[in-house]
Amino acid sequence: MTDPDNCGGCNIVCESDEQCLQGYCASSPCDGLCAITSSVTLAPGAGYKADNIGGDEVCAQVIGYDPAVNPPSIVCWNFNNPHTLELNGTVIDCRITTGQEFTVPPRMGGYCVHAGAGTYDYRGFEFPD
Repeated sequence: MTDPDNCGGCNIVCESDEQCLQGYCASSPCDGLCAITSSVTLAPGAGYKADNIGGDEVCAQVIGYDPAVNPPSIVCWNFNNPHTLELNGTVIDCRITTGQEFTVPPRMGGYCVHAGAGTYDYRGFEFPD
């Protein structure tokens, strides 16, 4: 399940830029979790922020998030219950709108943010600096 020379089966070899994660060759944080629809880049002074992401399902990758001073955290807003946000496959409770520290490890150098469809098109999330 993690051997890059036998990933998911005998002699299934991952490419040099891939890792074997749970039996498949992955090259991005969202591989195997959802189909990437966007990448969130660093905004000066604002961290990695995606605002007004719409009401449809969203799959976004954040690569390079590494807060210098504070523990890793995420802020999310306007997610209505039961619609969820997952971080690398781990459910995050978005009913809390303050920064939530997390211990989810990076995956392929980043994080996969998977937001289920929701009512509000003005919802969003941020990885603060």
